[in-house]
Amino acid sequence: FDLSVTESFNEALYATPTVSSSTTPAGVFEANDGIALPGNGWIGTESVSSGSAWIRLTFDSTKTIYRVVLNDIIGPAARLEAGSIELSDGSSVVIGAPLPDDGTAQEFVFTPVQTDWVQINLTQATGSYGLAEIAAYSALDPNQTKLKEDLFNDVNANGWAPRADGSGCERGAFNWGVDIDAAVLPQGYQQTGDCRSFTPEGVETGTHSLLEDFTIPGAGMDLRLRLLAGDTGAGWTNGAIGVLFGYQGVDDNNYYRLDISGLEGHRKLLKKQGGAFTELDTSPQSYTLGTWFNLRIVHQNDVILVYQDGEKVLAVEDSTFSGGRIALFCARNESCNFDNVIILSEPSDPIFGMNIADEDLLNIPGSVGHKSGEYFV
Repeated sequence: FDLSVTESFNEALYATPTVSSSTTPAGVFEANDGIALPGNGWIGTESVSSGSAWIRLTFDSTKTIYRVVLNDIIGPAARLEAGSIELSDGSSVVIGAPLPDDGTAQEFVFTPVQTDWVQINLTQATGSYGLAEIAAYSALDPNQTKLKEDLFNDVNANGWAPRADGSGCERGAFNWGVDIDAAVLPQGYQQTGDCRSFTPEGVETGTHSLLEDFTIPGAGMDLRLRLLAGDTGAGWTNGAIGVLFGYQGVDDNNYYRLDISGLEGHRKLLKKQGGAFTELDTSPQSYTLGTWFNLRIVHQNDVILVYQDGEKVLAVEDSTFSGGRIALFCARNESCNFDNVIILSEPSDPIFGMNIADEDLLNIPGSVGHKSGEYFV
């Protein structure tokens, strides 16, 4: 690909950080949260005389990285003077000069590398070892662009409209907001409460927050976000969490819904059309309580692909809805947490599929066989 004409994407926002040490538990997660401001960042406990501290960002799948951007801790308390950027293929990039002490971003561009992680090795510093922010960029598909982004770092949820599904909460209540419980998710979007209902056909409903101020302009999309069902010890802690997309109109009756439920132990892709739900695909896995996970939903050419932590987990062909809006979903879950919501245009390379007929059915006279779909993007 031609990096000069390709838009970049910050994979660090969806990476899992590990560190050599940290002065605070929250600091571990503050070096890849998209915030390069005073008071935010990771600082290690090692003495600068030790000559070593490190922070590693592990991706959910192999990424092709060509650019890393570092922001130093603002002020004299911690200034990185030398170190290296290490990649899982064994290559590295030297940090040969001090980073700007005012927090100005320092960019390191190199030949694209396929890597599972990026590690910053800090070998020389003034005051303490630390970094305010790390960004690691891959290239989007040619002609693919970022349409909408909300990292919730402005500490508000402008544009989002919370509401109960359908006829409302039969039991429980709900509250949506940014920074409701900073101990669980500082500067992220949260739903607290245990709103829960069931439709006459037995589909669980709850509450969702609709991104009202943005409609996807084309037929397809590439949605990325992070989710966490918090382990709060409350009565309803591992219910459903997920996303609505292809949301049509304003009456809550037409959309696709991905929900992942720890209580029920499933991932389900549903379609709500004219107020009635139809199950499109399911798998018998969910999430780990108290652990962040990544979702990617690609909707293109009437095919929906769902990736969880880099692995394709659901795939279905359906042409009912296209474009529309998105919403964040929660039901029977007192701690639904969302962060780093980014909507991209559909990938440049179209999804294509293969229908594979079961061989045993093909051998039955008069049978046309059962066809299972395998889709790629």
